[in-house]
Amino acid sequence: MGLLYAGIYLALDWIDALESMDNDKPEQGLQTIVKTIWFEVAEPMWRHRNELAHGPGSAAQKAIDAKLDALLLWYRRHQEEVLPYHQQYLRRYSTVDDITKLRQSTKRAWINHLKVAAAEWKKDRDCRREGSQLITRFFPPISRKQP
Repeated sequence: MGLLYAGIYLALDWIDALESMDNDKPEQGLQTIVKTIWFEVAEPMWRHRNELAHGPGSAAQKAIDAKLDALLLWYRRHQEEVLPYHQQYLRRYSTVDDITKLRQSTKRAWINHLKVAAAEWKKDRDCRREGSQLITRFFPPISRKQP
């Protein structure tokens, strides 16, 4: 079947078969056969396979969701260790049920924000342990309100 999809089987043997039937344009006949096989057999099978492999209920998507859920739960349990107090709002979700209801793209965005905040908190903590502070500590906060 692999050679059939690659067109090798069709190209080598079917042209000869069409020519032996006194077909004056065997290439057109072969083109029709290839299109029929592709659009009537291969493409529907491919779409079905992709839906099973990558659809919302697929095992792969469930595994990705489980991994993202576990990471968000880890941040929830370790928020005091990895996030400064003023950034703990990034961990808005409060229960496992809240986390599992999020879309995968939302989970990825939250994890990205949490990773950035945790990295900054670690850098700030390390500087304080050395007896210094980050220069950004001396910048006044920017007001988002328009005058």
